[in-house]
Amino acid sequence: GTSVFVAEMGTYGPGEIAELVSWCPPDIAIITAIGPVHLERMKSLDTIERAKREITATAAVVIINRDDERLRGWVSPLRHEGRKVITVGTADADVVVRGDGETWHIHTSEEEWTVKAPEGAQPTNVACALAAANELGVPYETAVTRTSTLAAVAHRAQRVQATSGVWVIDDTFNANPA
Repeated sequence: GTSVFVAEMGTYGPGEIAELVSWCPPDIAIITAIGPVHLERMKSLDTIERAKREITATAAVVIINRDDERLRGWVSPLRHEGRKVITVGTADADVVVRGDGETWHIHTSEEEWTVKAPEGAQPTNVACALAAANELGVPYETAVTRTSTLAAVAHRAQRVQATSGVWVIDDTFNANPA
């Protein structure tokens, strides 16, 4: 009875995502960043990029964060391969989510919305989710309305007051320097 299944496909090296895609082929692939988190194992951003590109092998739709310089270079080649590419980001994209203090401005080809920024959420990740939801038939207006119910991710830019009274920003979700 499952109509939508979401799977994160992480990697420690080339070939691992290709193996995952061989038995769990995505219809929609979302790539948020090519970052330095895997440098210890893969040694270069070029290797990381090649490994992450494996997720696009079977996807008919690829959602790409245009804020990432390396991912911007994927748009034309993927379209040339016949993939539908939806770009997201904080500017110059099909789905734009940009923050302005406690407010987010969300723009699509259909409409613009201003919403209260959900605490701890990253605008480009939300833009990816909005694009995916719309691709699955959820109207942007409905998905945008639901951003107000997003909960903060534990240990990601979380403000915590120590017993000493000092405020600490807990960003220990992962060790990615980006």
